[in-house]
Amino acid sequence: MNCGFQVFKTGNTKILRFRCEECDHTSPESSEICTRGIIKALLEHPDVEEVLLPGLFDSIYVGKSLLALKQLASAYETCHLLSLTKPSGCGKCWKERKEELKRIVEFIPIKSQLALSELRRMKKRTKAFSKPSCRACLEDFSKVLENMCEVLERCSRLEDALQPFLKPCISFTRVLLNPPAGKLVDAYQVGDASVRIYQLPDLQHFYFVVPSEFSLSSEKIDLLRKTQEKLFSKVENPLPSREQLRKSVERCLLEISAEQGILLENNEEVDFLASIFLRHTIGLGMIELLLDDPWVQDIYIDAPLGHAPVYLYHRNYEECITNLYLTPADAEPLVSKFRAWSGRSFSESNPVLELEWGRTRVTVVGKPLSPQGISFSFRRHRPLPWTLAQFVASGLLPSTVAAFLSLAVDAQSSILITGSRGSGKTSLLGSLLLEIHPKFRIVVVEDTPELPVDRLRELGYKIQTLQTKSPLSASGEGVSAEDALRTVLRMGESVLVLGEVRGPEAKVLFEAMRIGAVGNSVLGTLHGSSSRDVLERIVYDLGIPASSFKSTDLIVCLGPVRKSGSISKRRKLLQLTEVRKFPQLDLYDLVVYDSRDDDFIVSFDRSEFLRRVCKSWGIKNEEIKEILAIKAKVIETLVHHSKEKGNPRLLEDEFILKSNLMLRSLLEKGFENIFEQWHHWLLGHP
Repeated sequence: MNCGFQVFKTGNTKILRFRCEECDHTSPESSEICTRGIIKALLEHPDVEEVLLPGLFDSIYVGKSLLALKQLASAYETCHLLSLTKPSGCGKCWKERKEELKRIVEFIPIKSQLALSELRRMKKRTKAFSKPSCRACLEDFSKVLENMCEVLERCSRLEDALQPFLKPCISFTRVLLNPPAGKLVDAYQVGDASVRIYQLPDLQHFYFVVPSEFSLSSEKIDLLRKTQEKLFSKVENPLPSREQLRKSVERCLLEISAEQGILLENNEEVDFLASIFLRHTIGLGMIELLLDDPWVQDIYIDAPLGHAPVYLYHRNYEECITNLYLTPADAEPLVSKFRAWSGRSFSESNPVLELEWGRTRVTVVGKPLSPQGISFSFRRHRPLPWTLAQFVASGLLPSTVAAFLSLAVDAQSSILITGSRGSGKTSLLGSLLLEIHPKFRIVVVEDTPELPVDRLRELGYKIQTLQTKSPLSASGEGVSAEDALRTVLRMGESVLVLGEVRGPEAKVLFEAMRIGAVGNSVLGTLHGSSSRDVLERIVYDLGIPASSFKSTDLIVCLGPVRKSGSISKRRKLLQLTEVRKFPQLDLYDLVVYDSRDDDFIVSFDRSEFLRRVCKSWGIKNEEIKEILAIKAKVIETLVHHSKEKGNPRLLEDEFILKSNLMLRSLLEKGFENIFEQWHHWLLGHP
């Protein structure tokens, strides 16, 4: 390698860096000369922990790929030494064999499999040679060949591991661009990036993303690099307006491209390049690509950074490995942005930083709580609310249960939704808000904004939000949930929605519900695994009198299910329980999920809750059953129609609200052919 190399330390990492800046090769590791140079340099410095080939796209060997390189270097050195071993005998043919061995050994750094094949052929020819006078010499030579073959056979699986990480010069994140060995199960676009999902042999899923940066030519990447160098010193504020900075970036791109004679085809290409630049300067870099994917829910980056890939939770494929690796160099600018955005400190005395970044909840953990350094987690809030029809389509609950919950919300009930983290509590709560008539005012109390309030406002809902102090907040600022609830009770009649019931505010809530001070529906979530857990936590752990807990009407329990012990999990409604109030507090299951038959056992015939609704509305038991049947049939028809027409929008929030309002208007008129009239309305929509 003509450009040479240097060995230096960054922190505790010893790096072998080649001087590739003036190299003619666009991909140094694809050059035979460069590959031989890397192998020989590793023989001189076998203790390095990273090999770096800088360029517009840096190539980085670390971890498994570096280990493979070192094994290849060791195999090359061993075979080279073995090739010098002169066998006993007359030695007349040694010179010729030595030259052939030398030729084969030189293949090892670049084509180890070809070298192995050549050695095996040479070994067969040697065994076939039977001249008695050369037997001793040939036996020695055969042993040399056998030893060399054994060495190379141990390297036979190195080629896949030899793939380096690639890193655009404008980014710190490392990317593996070679697809994994697995079955392709899905493929789609996220903006300008392509996503492919593979199922690996060990049944894990691999989320393989190809960022749009890698579709750029070398001159366009160089243009971005020069723009970064020119503007970097000017971007002092870590949180400037993206649109304000965009104008400066586009102007700089045009100026430099004109100076360099680089043709930018149109305004769309300038906008595309500016978007990439902004993502890597004031944005979240490659993480933004994952957050732009509507199917990605959670993102995890574990310490120590760079040693493990980014992990994520996909709504269809659950936990996934990705081909992205964040490095410690990524962490510093990210933490600076998060500090500035939140206004909170982050240090060894305050090792947890929590904030909302757009529609994403970010948690950063550092030393000493995370002893191996900084880790990140991103929990993405869905901008659009789920709907009951979507939950029916996904199998979380049956249409009869969705109809019951819709009626319960209409009846201004008090409903608690319980389950473990990630079970879908907040998503189901959001779907129930769509069952509230828009004429009612809603007050939402949350410590972390997760409900799709902005979208509901766009749909015409009247919503007041109150944000309380987060229990994980390092500062003492903010209003407690208890004080926020007291404020809500003085704000007039509203539907009250609590992001989570968790502490002293529960006493205020249940007392207000008991005396009727809320005056409308109360909907909230609570951590727990069953309705019995909810009762015990509220009555015994939080000290709420049983007489106050009786104000709860229904408890909905959600949870993940692993069918037949499969590693795949599906979210299901596990229990729907009514709280019976007389003669004493009791819990009665209306719906139970049967995991053996993968079915729901539904029984509303003995529901005291429905009898109370009949009495409140002044209708007969048969009429409430008919309303439930109509609602269930409407949901089933929507799911079927959406699937048949290939139109998922029929199950989304906007159309569901229209459907609910149409059904409500028909119910207000009476019970004559309600479903038929609604169905005629549905068929009028494409």
